[in-house]
This record gives sequence, C-alpha cells and structure tokens, in this order.
Amino acid sequence: MNPIFPYELHEDYPGFFISFPDVPGALTSDDTEEETRSGALDCLIEAMEGCMDLRGAIPLPSQPNVGQGTVILPPLVVAKLALYEGMR
Repeated sequence: MNPIFPYELHEDYPGFFISFPDVPGALTSDDTEEETRSGALDCLIEAMEGCMDLRGAIPLPSQPNVGQGTVILPPLVVAKLALYEGMR
C-alpha cells in the first residue's frame, strides 16, 4: 500500500480546512494554516479507523497534483491497514 495521501488546503474564513480527495469525509480544520496542516495526519488515521469500524474498503491514494500537500502514514498504521485488508 502506498502510504502517501494527497490533501487540499482550503481557506475558510476565519480559518482553514483540509480535505482528502481519496478519503470522503476526512476533513479537519483549525484557525491557522500551520495548525490545520499539523492535524492532517490524525484526521487521516481517524478516517482509516472509521473505514475499518464500518467494515469498508481502505481507500487507495492517488498521485498528488501540483499544489496539493501530502500526508505519509506511519509504517505501523500501514501494516495494520494491510492486515485488515488481508483479513477482509
């Protein structure tokens, strides 16, 4: 599994929010761009846990486009997701 997921940063007065094009419903927001980016990994991990709780498929990441940021899932999370998909 490719552990690199692209995200899009959006300005939303009075702050910012991040969405993951490959993971519907994975959204996070905060007051500043830096704080919003720092919450992206936790948001993505929570979304993956939600997929597992609902017994759904784990979304696969697309290639990042110009202007998109990326989040890299930690190796332990990638291993857990692979195990889940193998058992599913």
